[in-house]
Amino acid sequence: MTGEEFSSYIDFLRAEFGWKAVDVRERLGCGVNQITRWRETGCPRYIGLALVAIALGLQPGFRPDWTEVGDGEAVEA
Repeated sequence: MTGEEFSSYIDFLRAEFGWKAVDVRERLGCGVNQITRWRETGCPRYIGLALVAIALGLQPGFRPDWTEVGDGEAVEA
C-alpha cells in the first residue's frame, strides 16, 4: 500500500468511523510515529490487510464459520 493509498484509507476511517490517527495506531498496536511514517512511505501489505479487518470489525482470535473448502466440497462446521 503506497503512502497515498494509506493516507486515503486513514481519511476513510476518520470519515466513516470518526477515528483519528491515534485511534488507528492504538488498534494496530504500532508506535507513536508509525502512522505519519506510513503516510509518507507506504505500509507493509499486512498492515493494509489489518486496516481492512479492523474496519470490518474483526477482532484478534476471530474464527470464521467455514462451510466450504477449496473445491467447494461442503464440510460440517
